[in-house]
Amino acid sequence: MVAVHHRHAQVRGRRLFYREAGPADLPAVVLLHGFPTSSFMFRGLVPALADGYHVIAPDHLGFGLSDAPPADEFAYTFDALTDLTAALLDHLGVARYAIYVQDYGAPIGWRLAPNDPAAIREALTLDAIKWQYLTGVPDPSLVSPDTWHRRRGGPGERLPARRCACRPRRRFGGATTHPKRARTGRVMRGMRTIAPPRSSARRRGTRIARQGGRYRRSRQSPR
Repeated sequence: MVAVHHRHAQVRGRRLFYREAGPADLPAVVLLHGFPTSSFMFRGLVPALADGYHVIAPDHLGFGLSDAPPADEFAYTFDALTDLTAALLDHLGVARYAIYVQDYGAPIGWRLAPNDPAAIREALTLDAIKWQYLTGVPDPSLVSPDTWHRRRGGPGERLPARRCACRPRRRFGGATTHPKRARTGRVMRGMRTIAPPRSSARRRGTRIARQGGRYRRSRQSPR
């Protein structure tokens, strides 16, 4: 069974928690968690990767078991969190690595890449994207290669506009296009209730009478 270490490191005056597994001489993989989770979300992935990688999964500051200073003591920006992550990797002696990002970890990971391009070993290459679609599939020929070979326009080339598949919404009373409100036949304009058009009310066989500043509906008697 692969050993997973649960450690803390003091980085720029902040105590950061991280999970670490795998020999340090193997290629490094950094797992950056999303919101509102922590490295706990990678508790199953870390040992699964540790046979072939040196895996590091930190808790961002303010998450999990890392310090959570108040907002008046620390500016919780992605730039600041990126600097802390880079400082943690430097503290651990990790100079080159691949990254796996999820949700909140993405803006941190994509800031690490341009800040130190030589450090990022691999991040969403074509082969990595293809691997995500095909690994574990019984018959890879059933997976369309368009998913990882999506055509992109070159400089100055315009791609065809995509059409929305949704149905256009009708406007009732000139106040809303919300389909649920439109189906009720009554819409809100500010604090005033507006009845549906008279013709549509007649088609439904209803009679609208105004009493006390509000509309009241009653079923018309058959003629």
